[in-house]
Amino acid sequence: IPLDGASYLVAVAPDGERGEPDLSRLRAFIASGSQGVCYRAGVWHQGLSVLRAPAQFAVAMTLADEGDDEFLKVAASVDIVPPGFDR
Repeated sequence: IPLDGASYLVAVAPDGERGEPDLSRLRAFIASGSQGVCYRAGVWHQGLSVLRAPAQFAVAMTLADEGDDEFLKVAASVDIVPPGFDR
């Protein structure tokens, strides 16, 4: 939940066949500074990326029996390019 009203990037990917993020199905969204995000179980997501200025967020989590956080370095980089943006 953004506390400062700053827009931010939300990037998510479903599980792949081996439980890793399926980067071929990654989707990205720009959330306004008035929108919070709730991730469904089994959805990989990146850390919060503020777009224009430093910001603070409130985060609420519930922990599953086996833990809820898993950090993974992916082998490939991914470019996120907004529609209509000319590189």
